[in-house]
Amino acid sequence: MFHALVLAAASACSTPDTSAAATQTAAPKVSNAMLLDHPTQTLVEITVGADGKLSDARVYTTSGDPQLDAAALATVHASSFAPAIVSCKPTTQTALFRVDFAARTDATAAPTPDPCNRPASVVHAVSPEFPTALRDQFKSSDPVLVKLAVDIATDGSVRAVHLLDTSGNPQIDLLGINAARASTYAPALAACKPVAGTFTYTIDFRIGE
Repeated sequence: MFHALVLAAASACSTPDTSAAATQTAAPKVSNAMLLDHPTQTLVEITVGADGKLSDARVYTTSGDPQLDAAALATVHASSFAPAIVSCKPTTQTALFRVDFAARTDATAAPTPDPCNRPASVVHAVSPEFPTALRDQFKSSDPVLVKLAVDIATDGSVRAVHLLDTSGNPQIDLLGINAARASTYAPALAACKPVAGTFTYTIDFRIGE
């Protein structure tokens, strides 16, 4: 009985669990003109299979620049990974992979715009009028702002409008939402192809005008 217990203990897994990790990290392929005037980074959510192969990669936190985000994804796909080990067995796991970008060497040189990669933009912005009946509720010196997130489809149409920052008045918020829906947009482009994107629309209601 004593020997059986010893054998059972000896066969137990003694290797600690480990997370999926990069074994060889590729360098981001970016030109100086593509960099911003300050350091930035892109967080990429990756899924590494039990065989160590990358099965999925998507931008988790953007650098603020679509070209750098695309370069970050390319960097991830060019890197090599080891799978997570759980109970001594390779296991599929999702993790975050950070790609850092330095600032441009010459901060005064603006990057050359890439016509094939751009965010969604407004073509014609509708400007709603401030309701006369509500003027007494606000001081003329106070800003009355409505901040919205407008989801743009590949054809430039509005898919949805989300309220990010309220003006403090539901009626004014609704005017802002309706104005955002009535505006026209250009879709985002990735590799010269229209893709769905989001445009941040801030409406400034001018009380004194």
